[in-house]
Amino acid sequence: MTPIFAYFLQVSICSVVLYAYYHFALRNHRFHQWNRYYLLFSALVSVVIPFVKIPLPLIPTLQDNTMLSYTASFVQLREQVLYAGEPKHIFEFNLASWSVLLYSLITVFALCRLTRMFFKIYRLLKEGELQEKSPYKVVFGQVIESPFSFIKYIFLPKNTDLASTEGQQILQHETAHLRGKHSLDNIFMEVLTAVFWFNPVFHFMKKELSMVHEFIADATTAKGNVAGYAETILTQAMHGVHPALASPLLQAPISRRIHMLLQPAKGSLLGLRKFMMLPVVLVCFCAMGFAIQAPPPPAVKLSLPKVTVENIHKESEANEIFTFVEQPPSYPGGEEALNKFLRSNVRYPEEASNKGKEGTIFVTFVVGKDGQVKDVKTVGKIRGNGLEEEALRVVQMMPKWNPGKQNNRPVNVQFNLPIRFTIQE
Repeated sequence: MTPIFAYFLQVSICSVVLYAYYHFALRNHRFHQWNRYYLLFSALVSVVIPFVKIPLPLIPTLQDNTMLSYTASFVQLREQVLYAGEPKHIFEFNLASWSVLLYSLITVFALCRLTRMFFKIYRLLKEGELQEKSPYKVVFGQVIESPFSFIKYIFLPKNTDLASTEGQQILQHETAHLRGKHSLDNIFMEVLTAVFWFNPVFHFMKKELSMVHEFIADATTAKGNVAGYAETILTQAMHGVHPALASPLLQAPISRRIHMLLQPAKGSLLGLRKFMMLPVVLVCFCAMGFAIQAPPPPAVKLSLPKVTVENIHKESEANEIFTFVEQPPSYPGGEEALNKFLRSNVRYPEEASNKGKEGTIFVTFVVGKDGQVKDVKTVGKIRGNGLEEEALRVVQMMPKWNPGKQNNRPVNVQFNLPIRFTIQE
């Protein structure tokens, strides 16, 4: 699994766990501000936690087919020299490449849709009649079908009577949205769902956050006149649409809003649910944040670039690993074919190329009795800048070798392959 897909999977898992806690413990209760910040926090934490990595040391264990000694000699192949200036097969497409392309296209489409929303609000602002209602501005428009607010503007239908009780309630409701800066929440969630469009949980969070915004504004507006304000909500629910970025007075389902207005305050015991989020976040952090880190292999003394002779394991015939055999393994097509394979598949790391970093990476691996390449590791001085990762990636891609034989039976044979990365002048 590529790192980007692994990251997306971790984001999805975190968001599912955090939203599940909200749905079963916090949803439809009257701590609206807390729910608002919890939803925003959950979305942000889901995106950030996979980046947090706390290494845990791995206790070495002896497993099958594991080398018991690093001090023996190796069968060493000829050094392979790879240049940053060599031609690269940039346009090779596989399933992962097509997936990235599809993801990028849908993301661009979603971001274009978001830009279109901004443009639509801007057009309503330019075409409408503007009135100052300090510290906010009210825009009356013929094409505005229902009240909504955005940043510092309140958009109202042309025939809205602000002197009436209903008009005052509408104005007070939209003012509550502006004071709470709910438009910024909406923008954040729109960008998040555009980038992580494949994750349905973020879309649920966005919808639920919009509902919580309405609960907050309703609670502010309905003080002292719940029945009258409920009637205003029902009246406004009969017509109108609004831009997705806006904070509208109309927000389905209406029954939830009215139920929330009429819901009595609960005891303090219910408030404990708010703080139960801490162990939930801790579980996500521990599950995604801790990474097992294997200890670096001991340094080895490498032989000259030629075949050396020494048998290194005597204890288990089934799992014995040789560095000398009567009939050594061979790459299909010989060493020239191996050289061609490496030159065709190695991509000089962009980070190393940009920084002008060079160096030789020593890769050890075992050609198994079945010809499969396994136990791929790097040894020696760490060069960094992606050189080790690239050398490991390519060696792990190798096809089956012709297995080595000892006493006419296939055996495991260990190799050492130096790969030298160099900048071509």
